Amino acid sequence: MKTMNKPHRVPVVTEAEHVLRGALETEQIPFVVQGLVKTVHGEFLVDFLIADCIVVEIDGSSHFFGRKCREKDHWKTAELEREGLQVLRFRNIEVFKNLPYVLRKIREAYREITPNIEVTTK
Repeated sequence: MKTMNKPHRVPVVTEAEHVLRGALETEQIPFVVQGLVKTVHGEFLVDFLIADCIVVEIDGSSHFFGRKCREKDHWKTAELEREGLQVLRFRNIEVFKNLPYVLRKIREAYREITPNIEVTTK
């Protein structure tokens, strides 16, 4: 697996992604926004890549309407997990209405891979 900071296409950053980005910066959790992850089966643009092994995806309403979109998300998650990445998926509404929960789940995953690094909450 190879990760790159710059995707091949210009990504669109949603409002929920913008909110989460600010929160991750405040939490001092290192991350890459719109990271490109190369796997055996292709390249995947992910919303956030943390410590090269945690993928955070923020799903808007389009991810829940239509079987094809759900199947694509499921396949993407499975492929990333096969590469050894942990994938956390949150809905836009969770970021807007329950940001502390989203951050707690991300901090827990981050602490599992970096047990000696203290993550501060501001």
